[in-house]
Parts: sequence; C-alpha cells; structure tokens
Amino acid sequence: MREVVIVGGGIVGLLGAFELTKREISATVIDESEGGLASWAGGGILSPLYAWRYSDAMNRLTFDAMARYRELFSELVGRCLEWSDLHQGGLWVHVDTKEMNTVKDWAGKWGVLSETLSGSVLLPSFPFSEGVFFPDLGNVRNPRLLKALRSYLTSKGVSFIKDKVVSLLPKQKGAALETQNGLVLNAENVIVCAGVGSSKLLSMLGVSLPMFPVKGEMLLYYLTPGRVPSVMLTQSGYLIPRADGA
Repeated sequence: MREVVIVGGGIVGLLGAFELTKREISATVIDESEGGLASWAGGGILSPLYAWRYSDAMNRLTFDAMARYRELFSELVGRCLEWSDLHQGGLWVHVDTKEMNTVKDWAGKWGVLSETLSGSVLLPSFPFSEGVFFPDLGNVRNPRLLKALRSYLTSKGVSFIKDKVVSLLPKQKGAALETQNGLVLNAENVIVCAGVGSSKLLSMLGVSLPMFPVKGEMLLYYLTPGRVPSVMLTQSGYLIPRADGA
C-alpha cells in the first residue's frame, strides 16, 4: 500500500509532494498530463487579484507568498530554474478613489508595503492613472518552476504516473483509486488537488465542492527586457513581466 497518493501534478500537487519529502513521507503523484496544464499556463502572480476583496482565510495563505517563494527558490535554483524566474518587481493595481481607503486598510492589517502611484510612473503612456503599488510582490515563471520541482522530487524518489483517476473509493483504511488505463492503487492517504476535476472525485466520497472552469486567454508579446517593470493589473486585464522580455 502506498503511503500517500497525490491526484494532480500541478503546482499544488507538486508543492504538496515537496513538503512530504522534507518530512520523509513517500509520495506518488498521478496526473493525466506531465506538467499540470492549468499551472503550466498560469501567469504566476504571487497574490490574489485585488487581495483586499478576499476573506481573511485566503489572505492568511497568501500575504507572505513572496518571502516563501524566495525560500523555495533557494532550494531549487539550478534545476531548470534561475533566480530571474522569480520576478520581484512589484505589483501595481488600478483602483478608483473610493476603493483606495480599503486598500490602505488591508495593507496595514497584513503588513504589506504599499504606496499610491500613477501607472504611468512605472510604464510611460499607460492609460490608467489611479492605483496602488506593492513593491514587495511579484510573479513566478510557472513552467520552469514546475520542471524544477519535478526534477527535485524525482531525485528524492517520488513516483510519477501519467494517467487519469476515474474512481476514488474509501476503504476501512485509506482509499482505492482506479485509473483510466485500469491501474488500481491502494493508498493510506490521498490528497486531491486536480483543479476543477477535484469536485467529481470528491463527490464519490460524498463531498460536494462547488467548482467550475473559467476560460481565460493569454497573449505573448516580445518586448525589451525591463520594459514592463512590474505586474500591471486592471479590471480589463493585466501585464506580467518576464526577465527576457517575453
């Protein structure tokens, strides 16, 4: 029987396996892709968009994300990953005047540095003026982080199975998982982090989790490195900088 089976090989699943290996707990990761499709395509912003509109529970998980990702990078740099893949240029957010006090109260409560700043100060000709800048926030380059995590986990003996879990049934001890290809896995513990697919698996255990897919679109521009100095977020969309300008 496997000690822990993690369903989902995206950023949540891989970081879960990362923490387990540090505690010397063996893990198996199963995913129908090799990189966690949603995590691979994500922008990597290390903060909820408009964080002050979220609950305290969410903010407790994310307010110090940049510091924790710096610690993570210190263990992974050199494995398909460089420090430049963690962009620490800050996050600028467009807000209107009536929301500014809410932003300031949130930043003070969670100890996040902020300042009122026009977007054009950071990016000349930027069409949005009123906003707030968080200099200690930033973003990560997801694909390279995922590759580095897989490399690290493989070196620590974590098993990876490319398959899709179609059945999850509780047992007297642990659970049994069946895959699309007919593989049956018995596990003492199961961690479900399969994105929107988690709701279907958890429903087999009598757990109702209201999740739904959200379609997004990303455009890739090649600019001079440093042209976009920080994440620039508006209600219309956002710009995410990369060290190489892509």
